Amino acid sequence: MASNKTYYNRGGNRFTGMFDSGEQFVPVDWAQITGDIVDKLQTIQSEKQKKRDDIQTKTDELLTDLRDYQAGGNNTFNGYVLDGSKQVKDYMLMQNKLLKQGRLDPNSYTRSQQLLQDDWNSFQVAAETFNTDYAEAMEAVNAKDASELAIVQFNKLQSATDIQKSRLVINTDGRLYSQTGEGQLVGFTNMNARQKDIPKNYKITEGVKAFTSTLGTYREANPNLTIEDITKQPAFTKARDTFIEGVLNQGTGRDFLSILTQQPGYELTENPDEATGNTILIKADSNGLLQPDKDSLNKHRDAAKKILQEAISVQLDYKESAGTKTAQERIIEKGEAEKIKSAGNNYKLTAQLFSTNGNLNKSAATKLAQANTNIDRIQLTNDGINIELVSGQAPIPVKLKNDDGSFKTPSDLTNEVFAVFYRGDQALTGTQLEEVQSTYINSLNENDNTKFSGSTYDITELSTDPNFLFDVKRPKELARFDFEKIKIGGESSASAVESHNKAVNTIRNLDSSEVEKRNQIKQANLSMMNLLMPSLKYTDAQTKKQTLLPIEQFDDGAVVYVDDDDKTQTIIDTNGQVNTTLLSNIINQKQVDPGTTGVSEGIDTSKYDK
Repeated sequence: MASNKTYYNRGGNRFTGMFDSGEQFVPVDWAQITGDIVDKLQTIQSEKQKKRDDIQTKTDELLTDLRDYQAGGNNTFNGYVLDGSKQVKDYMLMQNKLLKQGRLDPNSYTRSQQLLQDDWNSFQVAAETFNTDYAEAMEAVNAKDASELAIVQFNKLQSATDIQKSRLVINTDGRLYSQTGEGQLVGFTNMNARQKDIPKNYKITEGVKAFTSTLGTYREANPNLTIEDITKQPAFTKARDTFIEGVLNQGTGRDFLSILTQQPGYELTENPDEATGNTILIKADSNGLLQPDKDSLNKHRDAAKKILQEAISVQLDYKESAGTKTAQERIIEKGEAEKIKSAGNNYKLTAQLFSTNGNLNKSAATKLAQANTNIDRIQLTNDGINIELVSGQAPIPVKLKNDDGSFKTPSDLTNEVFAVFYRGDQALTGTQLEEVQSTYINSLNENDNTKFSGSTYDITELSTDPNFLFDVKRPKELARFDFEKIKIGGESSASAVESHNKAVNTIRNLDSSEVEKRNQIKQANLSMMNLLMPSLKYTDAQTKKQTLLPIEQFDDGAVVYVDDDDKTQTIIDTNGQVNTTLLSNIINQKQVDPGTTGVSEGIDTSKYDK
C-alpha cells in the first residue's frame, strides 16, 4: 500500500505524486535542506557585510587623508589643494550614498575609490616637493644647464599645473585631474617623476675631455721641422669615432639631442608633421617623460658627429719644433698650405657645377657665391655659365661647347671656371694648380674619374634639361632686430616710449577714481600697441618670410605676446611700462640667425655673422 508521503525521482525524469510508481524514490528531507539554505544565506550575508565594512573603512581612510592635508606658507597653493580635496570628498560621499542605495555596483565603487586614492597619493607626493622641484628647475634654466628638452618639458608641466589658472577636478571617469585655463585635463600619474625630470645639457667641452685626456703624444720628425700632432697617430681616427658613437648612442638619446640643440637653428616639436629640416620630433614615453624620437634624431647624426669632432680638435695640441727654417718661412709655408686647402674645396664645388646628380649643381653654386666675396652671381643657361663680379665688371661667360660645336669635358669646364675665382692676388702657381687638380681627381672613383676627364654625357644633359638650370645671387646679410633703431608713429622708439610714459604718469596724477584711471591707462596702452605693431617686423626662421609679431591687449589693459605654447609675455604692463628688452629678445629668437639667407638649408653662413 502506498504511503502518504512526497517523493522525488533521482533521475529527474518525472514527478510522482502521493503514490508508489514502482520505481526507487527517496523521501525529501526538508529539515536538512532548510538548514543548508539558512547556513548559506548567513555566510553570504556575512561576506556582504565584511565587504561593506571594508569599503566603508577605505572610504573613511581616504576622507581622513583629505582632512589631514598640512597647509604650507603659499596661500594660493593651499586654496588650490583644499578646493580639490573638497571635490574629492564630495565625490566620495556621493558615490558612497549611491552604493548604500543600491544604485551603484560595489565593484565599480571599489575600482573608482582605488583609482582616486592612487591619484590623490600621487598628487600629495608632487605637492610636497613642488616648491623644491620648481626652484631646482628654475635654477637649472637660469644657469643655462637645462637642455632644450628640459625647457620644453618644464614649460609644458608648468602650464598644466599653473595654480593661478587651473584647478583640481574629478572627471567623469572618476579620476583626479588638474584642469588648465584652456580646459585641458592633466592626470597625476607619474607627475612626481615628470616634475623632477629636468635633463641637463650635455657639457660638450667637459664631455670630450673624457677622450682627449687619455691621449698621449705623437711626433713626426722631418728634416726641417718636428711636428707633435696626435691626429697623425694611425689609430686616432678610429678611437675618436668610437668615442663619438658611444656618446650619441647613450641612453634615450637625450645627450645626442642636447649636443644639437646647443647650436643655433634646431627646434623641437611634438607634432610629427612639423618634424622637417632642423625640427626634431619628441615624444612622451610610458612614464610621461619627453624623449627624442630616434628616427628623427638620427637624421642629424652627421651634424652631431661634426660638432664633437670640432670640440675634440680644439683640445688637441699642435706643436712645431724649430728647425733650420726661419719662423717667417714656416709662416709662409703654412699660409700656402691653407691656400691650397681652400682652393681644393672650391675646385670640388666648381666641378659640381656640371653635375646632373639631383640639385648638386645648384647647391654648389650657392656655396661658391657665399665663399667667394668677389662673386655676385652665378647663372647656368643652355649655352654655359655666366659669372658676375661684385665689382660690376661685365659677366664672364664660360661656354659649354668648343668653337667647332663639340661639347667640352667636365674637366675642361671646371678648369676654365676655376680660373675665374683664382686670379689676381688669388692666382695659383702652375705647381699649386696641378696639386689641387690631382688631389680632386685622386678622390674620384674609377667611373667618376672617367666621366670627369672625357665624357660629355652630363654636359649634354645640362644643355637640354631645364631642371638643371640655375640662377644664384650672392645672399645679403639679414640685420638683427634692434628696438632702438625702429620708428614708432614717426618718432624714434625712445621718444615714443618716453611720450607714452609721460601720458600714463599724467593719468595717474588725475583727480579721478582708480577705475577711471585704469580705463584711461588701458586706452593709452592700446594706442601705443597700435603704433608699435607695424614696426615689429622680422624674417621668420621657419618660413623665411617677412612677418609681424602678433601682440594683443588683455582685458586688464596689459599688451602681451602669447607664444605657441600659450605662454604669455607682457610687453606693456598695466602701469604702462614698455619692456623693450623682452620685445627685442622675443623677435630675435623667432627670426633667422644673423647672416642667414634662406637660400638653401645646410649652408654655413657663420663667416657673415656680425
